[in-house]
Amino acid sequence: MLSSYDVVVIGSGFGGAVVACRMAEAGHSVAVLERGRRWDRSEFPRAMGQVASDALWDEGRSHGFIEYAAFRKVDVIQGA
Repeated sequence: MLSSYDVVVIGSGFGGAVVACRMAEAGHSVAVLERGRRWDRSEFPRAMGQVASDALWDEGRSHGFIEYAAFRKVDVIQGA
């Protein structure tokens, strides 16, 4: 790991992955920060029944890929 980078991308979703790839292709040093766990191809849920038990992110307990946050005037459901 380097002590500094030309570009830091937050999130490895589609947008982050494309930006990181393009910056690396252009010769920049790139760090991608991701809080979610790495899913192996064989582990990733393929049907709704597989999602039910481990889908929600629960800090310190579960590393699911959906996070739900409730605020005073808005609820947020986001990929984690």
